[in-house]
Amino acid sequence: MFNNFKSCATFLTDISFWGSRIINDDGSVVMLDKILEITPNIKNFYIYFNNDFSMIDALSMKNICKLKNLQNLKFFFIGHIPEVFNVEDLSTFITDHPETTIDFDFNDEISEAYKIQLDTLIDTVIESKVPNRLINYSGQNPGKYKIMSDRYYR
Repeated sequence: MFNNFKSCATFLTDISFWGSRIINDDGSVVMLDKILEITPNIKNFYIYFNNDFSMIDALSMKNICKLKNLQNLKFFFIGHIPEVFNVEDLSTFITDHPETTIDFDFNDEISEAYKIQLDTLIDTVIESKVPNRLINYSGQNPGKYKIMSDRYYR
């Protein structure tokens, strides 16, 4: 329940969601950006969506990019991401968090058009030579994935 979460949110430094979610008193799902907004000391954030994407929508990453309280963020992982985030918002998040290790893992249901957009982002990440960035989707160029993973795991 969100009220319970809020009571301890300021103390949390690590959060992991694996196929779970937080619910408001009225039964509605709390959006991911709202959870991050109220956790000012977050250092490590992991979320893996099974097939429940109710915590995110097209505005979630855009709203996360606007948050000013993620300055302590060391690790940020989102797994099994559907084709919901604007790739430009993902790019903004990556650019705005140079000290954060970032891992975006996409589900198998993304379209070829979305993969092309992700490929452009991957090229930008590779060209920037910034370490600790990993973008993964089924069918991506294995050579480009290797470059990112070598930088990520060193």
